[in-house]
Amino acid sequence: MKKGIFLLAVLLLTVPAVLVQAQEGKDKKSLFIYQLFNTKGTNLPNHIVEVINDKFQTRLVELLENKYTLVNNDSVTERLNKMGKKQSLGCDDEQCINDVINASETDYFIYGSIKPGIGMGNYLFSVSLMYREEGDSIPRVNNKISPDITWAIINNGEKLQAFLDEKAGDLIKKIAGQQTQQAGSVLNVIKEYAAAFTGASVQGQFSSSEKMSLWYKLSKAGALNKTITLSHESGRDFDIFVYDGESQISKAESSALSETIDVLSMNSDTCYVKVSNYQGQGPFTLSMKSYVDPLTTAKWLSGQASGTFTSAAKDFQWYKMKKNDVIDKNFVLTNNAGQDFDLAIYDGKSKVVYGEFTTNPEIINTKGKYFNSDIVLIRVTNFQGSGNYTLKVEKYSFAPNAKWFSGSVMNGSFSSTNKEFQWYKLKRNDAVNAIFQLRYDFGADRDFDFTVYDGEMKIASAESTSNPETLSLQGKNLNSDTCYIQVKNYKGSGNYTLTKMASSGTYTQQPYSGTQQPYSGLPNGSKAAARVESKMFISGFFPTSSRVDQWFRLTGQEGTNPEFAIFHATNADFDFEVYSNDNKVCTAMGSSSGDKVRCHVPGTCYLKVWNHNGSGSFTINISK
Repeated sequence: MKKGIFLLAVLLLTVPAVLVQAQEGKDKKSLFIYQLFNTKGTNLPNHIVEVINDKFQTRLVELLENKYTLVNNDSVTERLNKMGKKQSLGCDDEQCINDVINASETDYFIYGSIKPGIGMGNYLFSVSLMYREEGDSIPRVNNKISPDITWAIINNGEKLQAFLDEKAGDLIKKIAGQQTQQAGSVLNVIKEYAAAFTGASVQGQFSSSEKMSLWYKLSKAGALNKTITLSHESGRDFDIFVYDGESQISKAESSALSETIDVLSMNSDTCYVKVSNYQGQGPFTLSMKSYVDPLTTAKWLSGQASGTFTSAAKDFQWYKMKKNDVIDKNFVLTNNAGQDFDLAIYDGKSKVVYGEFTTNPEIINTKGKYFNSDIVLIRVTNFQGSGNYTLKVEKYSFAPNAKWFSGSVMNGSFSSTNKEFQWYKLKRNDAVNAIFQLRYDFGADRDFDFTVYDGEMKIASAESTSNPETLSLQGKNLNSDTCYIQVKNYKGSGNYTLTKMASSGTYTQQPYSGTQQPYSGLPNGSKAAARVESKMFISGFFPTSSRVDQWFRLTGQEGTNPEFAIFHATNADFDFEVYSNDNKVCTAMGSSSGDKVRCHVPGTCYLKVWNHNGSGSFTINISK
């Protein structure tokens, strides 16, 4: 009975014809990699496509030569000749491809093409991986997943090689029958090719934020009675899973900067460790040391304790407390400048609460936490550096390091790009009907947000990418005696100014504390000084109620028939005009927040915004 070919998955690239035989010691599996077709309309010279093919084939050979026997395409040519269809090799129509599939007599078959993409200099790579089963028909190929590649990548040898390395990893993973995910350029994206975990630690890297896993293996003797720790930098979330042969025996999936698993029993001869990037990309470290029961070494903690890490090598120091003494407490860890020590509380082996920011002091609390174990463990980790620290246990309080909000302006700064929180507090009467505004150093690499709490209840948050961010408490009932404000650097570092305005929307202007004004030349005052904007929303700020114009120039994202809507405080009146080149095409001069207008803008679009009445921030939303 003639064998058929069935679609296995959609891949990302292909190469000149290569026949690959499967690993020794297993049922022979073969793979034929057909050439990459340069379709009409790409304007790519054939010699460039040939270079791409050669580079990709070379990478595949590097990854597969120890697992498969590589064979050239002479055998396929010979079979096609016997079939009287020698001319089929090299053509790209459906019948030719079917002839080559039949002639290859392989378990797997790959082919693809380069096609024109959307926009100048963009191309589309479409490739399918198929596998052979008993059957009578060959299905039509329907490529549904194809990545874009630009001429800028093709024309850069280093970037092109990185792209091809990544797609070679994709190919290896799909041949192994794994889930359809982006793979990296490393071979250990599948368990069968797990990298050896030797020595006290190994380094790994996720080069993309696309979710994937990297595998490591070690012997039973190497894993038993060991503590395996995964550590990474802040701003990402990596997890660890441990397998006893084929069976998963433990996992750690919190968002902590370090995840720890104790391997205390094992039946199989091989232990596998899988590291997954739940969120983000970047380097990580897997480390291993002999297991020590922390209950046997932990020191009793009562009130306050001091400790020292004599080495910068990452380590733990343990403390213990009785369950009833831990409930509704603040734990405050203080270390020296230049260090980053972290804190975590465990109920048995389960991490209940942790503080793993770069803040100093590090403060966590057990408010509302329930503990099953009679003895609760507290772990201090030197994530970075060595030296002394102090650990205090205090009665619970919300945001214990909050500063009193004095006057109308508070200046602050985030010195690191690691996500942190800074807290402020003010009395209830000072917060009623107030408007708060957060301004920070302007730049695409920064995004600061803030949240307002009525006591411990969150009542308002500003978490857009706008600069400034504004929150109003007008009409909100405040029940607690104290109002808290949390400022966080969602992205980047730098200076900020937090301003409290009265319900009238006005305030006494204070100098901005940052190194750069959020809006260069604010107020810009003229069309010639218009600020260039490429997003579908614009944010601005009038520091006083004195009339001033602000100009913006759009880069074409609005299209030719856009709608503009302006939003501002209800007690202010801001207006705007729309220009196409030098011609005014429409005006919005209502007094309400949310005023909108749609107009035809065939040329370069300019917006002029002015404060007819009042001061404060505004946002203009653009829609096509």
